[in-house]
Amino acid sequence: TTPRATDEQYGVALMYSMPYGTRDVTLVNTIEDLEMVYLDDYISYDREYHSDQHCFVERSCSTVRFRSTIQSSLPFGAEMTSSYINEIRWLELDSGLAAVQRSWLDGDAVSSAEWVNMEAQYYLGITYQTETGSDTVAASWAAIMVGDLPLPEDTAKNQALDALRKNGEDLTRFLDENGGY
Repeated sequence: TTPRATDEQYGVALMYSMPYGTRDVTLVNTIEDLEMVYLDDYISYDREYHSDQHCFVERSCSTVRFRSTIQSSLPFGAEMTSSYINEIRWLELDSGLAAVQRSWLDGDAVSSAEWVNMEAQYYLGITYQTETGSDTVAASWAAIMVGDLPLPEDTAKNQALDALRKNGEDLTRFLDENGGY
């Protein structure tokens, strides 16, 4: 599937630190039930692997690819179902283990409300080892329409930044509760 471009996309990027290493963070995003990790984000999150998940987890292969189908809550009781292609690759840097993840909206998102539609969404992140755990640099671009108008740029950017920031908090909470890997 070819990623879609739109003139109404806005992007944000930020970095967050976690007291857990690259392996822990990457495995959570690869094999865990993300409904239990990102409690406020997903009604359901399903993966369909397109490559060998086990060799990736064991690090005997460097990449994994999967489709995620996500049902999300929206304001006013609305819901949206979307499908993404995800690719993750292990890397060895001078500082230690790293992982790069990219994902993009595959097909059309389906909203239960006529007032909202997502036309495109992309994510790129790199998590790398630090002396105290790991840092993640995350970037996300999206085109969200409210009726026939794009979501206002400031609103879109603030929501996206809050979501990325919260990812680090949710990952840390989940790993704290489960003792890491």
